[in-house]
Amino acid sequence: MNSAILDAATLQPIQIPDRAMWLQLLLFSPLLYIAWNLISLWRNIAKCRSMGVPVVWIPIDHRNFFWMLVQGYVWDFIDSYNRPWSSIPTYIRFTRPGWQFYDKGDTHVKLGPVWALVTPANTFINVSDPKAIEAMVNQRKDSVSEAEQRKHLEIN
Repeated sequence: MNSAILDAATLQPIQIPDRAMWLQLLLFSPLLYIAWNLISLWRNIAKCRSMGVPVVWIPIDHRNFFWMLVQGYVWDFIDSYNRPWSSIPTYIRFTRPGWQFYDKGDTHVKLGPVWALVTPANTFINVSDPKAIEAMVNQRKDSVSEAEQRKHLEIN
């Protein structure tokens, strides 16, 4: 049964969707969320491939709310099998908190000194070359922010 309320601006009745429509929305929302994640992941992978660095992708971000709820159980289950770290699939391996300590640089050995970890929400560039890291840090220190540039222009 549909119920009606009045719109505050026009005082015309507004139809409220019945329960079947709410059920459809409830069932359709996870599909939209999954589609959005896949599209975002695909776009982030395309951006990283255009940089020319090796790409490792994972289908879920480590800060995803749902993943944060279940990851403890997933990792307890995986750890119960006592498998070596390298035998765990990459799309699961890099979702573990502190994966860098378990990896011990193996990914840099396989992929090179620069590679990208891509998720639907973020892209992480991993660099192990000391000269490249020093150049990045120095470039950051040498760059001047827009606020500092405006302040300099106002003084002159």
